[in-house]
Amino acid sequence: MAKPLILVAMLVFMGFLVFGKGMIYQEGSKVSAEPKDIQFTKTTNDIQEIVVKPTEYSPNNILLKAGTPSILNFKTEKLGCTGIVLSEELGFNVTLKENTNNYVNIKALEPGTYHYSCGMGMFKGTLTVTN
Repeated sequence: MAKPLILVAMLVFMGFLVFGKGMIYQEGSKVSAEPKDIQFTKTTNDIQEIVVKPTEYSPNNILLKAGTPSILNFKTEKLGCTGIVLSEELGFNVTLKENTNNYVNIKALEPGTYHYSCGMGMFKGTLTVTN
């Protein structure tokens, strides 16, 4: 009797992994800005480009100036685990679109090191903010 229950539990779990994963991130994701929505001002840094590959973010460290809002462009090619990028420290969780530019606005930050990673935490990057 226990074996059918285990089988049902495994099927439900697998269904959640396959079909539910995207929904969790989609609901928790902030929509990245469209290019027309990006407003450049004298206090805005240039766009910092991060090339997203299936197994890495390149470069994996970006230097930013403290106290200045920034824009990160996660430029995608073919996506793997890196298709979801999130940072609790920076307050974003974004599902990236493949083969395009994905803009994320970053508020002015204090000096320090801030981390971001893929959804599973396997591939990582940092923002180093200096005066």
